Amino acid sequence: MFLVLATLAIVAADLVGFTRLTEAGGEPEIAGVERFDIRERGHHGTVAYDRVPPAGGPHDPALQNCGV
Repeated sequence: MFLVLATLAIVAADLVGFTRLTEAGGEPEIAGVERFDIRERGHHGTVAYDRVPPAGGPHDPALQNCGV
């Protein structure tokens, strides 16, 4: 019985938090966060990126060797 009540309390708290977040205009603003419209995706071999670090879009099919 306790487990059922605890689960219901957690679900209710989650719904209240979700409702407040969506009523406040969606995601909270975080200073310095940028959004990019990504129109193209997929594997294209070697790619010259237009920003550093790359943020989505076409990419090389091979994983980068990070020295690990």
